[in-house]
Amino acid sequence: MTETVYVETSIPSFYHEARTEPEMIVRREWTRRWWKVAQERYELVTSPLSWMSSSGVTIPAVRNASS
Repeated sequence: MTETVYVETSIPSFYHEARTEPEMIVRREWTRRWWKVAQERYELVTSPLSWMSSSGVTIPAVRNASS
């Protein structure tokens, strides 16, 4: 049985990191390696709020949309 892993917003955020400082490059590369392995080993899940947050939707926009 495949284990389920909850992915919060920092994972996709670091995957798409564009800053060029050495520390940010290392984090981006580590995240990309982790993602490649993790998607083969685990069922990756996230919450709708985390998904919206990583796609640039602001929390006030989410609140207004649900009213």
